[in-house]
Amino acid sequence: MPEYDLESGRVVGERPRWQAIAPYLGIPVATATVLGLEAFAPAIAAWLGLGSAPEVGAAAGLAGPRFIGSFPVPQDIKFGTTTFGDYAYGAIADFLRDLYTEAKFVFRVGRGQTGVDVEVEQRWIDAVGFRYGEIKPLTASGRSSFNRRVQNWELAEPVQPITYDPAGNVFLGFH
Repeated sequence: MPEYDLESGRVVGERPRWQAIAPYLGIPVATATVLGLEAFAPAIAAWLGLGSAPEVGAAAGLAGPRFIGSFPVPQDIKFGTTTFGDYAYGAIADFLRDLYTEAKFVFRVGRGQTGVDVEVEQRWIDAVGFRYGEIKPLTASGRSSFNRRVQNWELAEPVQPITYDPAGNVFLGFH
């Protein structure tokens, strides 16, 4: 599996898939290597959709982003480009609609739209877990952009960061 630099989006090496996903599960790669992949089978199974990712995160006391799913990434678009960002925003809106089939959302993810990216209708906040969400790449510049925007909006409720990485993984939060 290609290993990407999160800031530039460039491929910087290759590594086995389990090493690539271990950090997102709160498993240091060195620990996974020493203890063996079997020690983390439940967490990896949850990450692959064979268990519950939220349960794994809660049980492990994970800090940082919480994996909630993924979207397919076309081979011909590069992470860090406007094309990738436009695609990711639309894919995440579709993903959230599929994840919370009953909830009502307002999405402002099209080019040129302003304001918070995701707004959840009041009566669905408990089911979804947030009222407002802002989609950003899981990078330092994504975090900076998120912080600037949230400060400018001065919303009455917190804004949930919804982040994505080069592989199309979707998370709640930043590192």
